[in-house]
Amino acid sequence: MKKTLLILSIFISALGLSIPAYAAATTATMNASINIAGTGTISAATLNLGSGVVPGVDSTANTTFTVNVSTDVIYNVTLSAGANASGGLRRLATSGNTTDYPNYYFYKDVAMTQEWGDSDFTNTYSSGSSYQSTGTGANQTLTIYGKGTSGAAMASGTYSDTVTMTLNY
Repeated sequence: MKKTLLILSIFISALGLSIPAYAAATTATMNASINIAGTGTISAATLNLGSGVVPGVDSTANTTFTVNVSTDVIYNVTLSAGANASGGLRRLATSGNTTDYPNYYFYKDVAMTQEWGDSDFTNTYSSGSSYQSTGTGANQTLTIYGKGTSGAAMASGTYSDTVTMTLNY
């Protein structure tokens, strides 16, 4: 029997299967992490405040656009002051007319009490703040409510402006 054990020990050692003996063991933990960047897209929108608008009478309209932001990522949509802003007001302009600028406003709510701007980001339009929500990973439709005002003696013509919509996530 001793001879068999001796041969077996020699055979295991020759195969490199010896099991080392250790005097002690210590453990530690390792953290693993990954930071996955959120993704987001925004569609362009056009808001037509009406045609045949009577000077001195407000006009209202709304339009929709979509955002798509990764699931559970908080995002903000800002609307800039526009290319024709002056004195803290958004203004529409028409070619060749440097005296008439109808004011207009964008709102986040149908009651038109929450003005939409970018005061909490780039602050080109301090009268309104961004729209904030959380992404779902699918298209989300948002509505912009608009109101245009004109003076009683505005010249006829098509007035327009360009506003930058920014998706922050």
